[in-house]
Amino acid sequence: MTTPITSHLTPVSLAGAVIEHPRLGLLLQLRDADAPTYPHHWGLFGGHIEADEDPEFAIWRELEEELQLTRQMVTSWRLGLDFPHSSGGHVYAFYITTEATLEDFVLGEGEAMHYAKIAEIDPSQPYQGHAFTAVSAQILQAFLDARMAHQNISQNDNSQNEL
Repeated sequence: MTTPITSHLTPVSLAGAVIEHPRLGLLLQLRDADAPTYPHHWGLFGGHIEADEDPEFAIWRELEEELQLTRQMVTSWRLGLDFPHSSGGHVYAFYITTEATLEDFVLGEGEAMHYAKIAEIDPSQPYQGHAFTAVSAQILQAFLDARMAHQNISQNDNSQNEL
């Protein structure tokens, strides 16, 4: 008699960052061939939240490990989005603004990093020949939607001031 094989997902919680340079765009990470999921896909910098670690601590630990990006290198940051992960865990996306250029970072994980102009990013489509990871696409789409809504509100406020 054989015992059926069942798979149990361990809840996974992630902290990721949408890193924006005001002139250069959004910083993307091209995952390498050794990535456990989504090799050779564009993603965001960040990673797993360790046991007993809060999301804020986790994102700064990950950014320092992956980029040598520290809080002193950013001009603003905030929790921009959080939502359930399909495994039963949670995803926390931080929105970070920095003046740091690629030369200021040291790539510690992934195949490459690249600043992409916001107008060139459509998370549902490949960018420079590589698709986005599912979670990164979801985060980027929410970020872009919020940005567009904010711009529309600002434009409406400006047009009302002209009346």
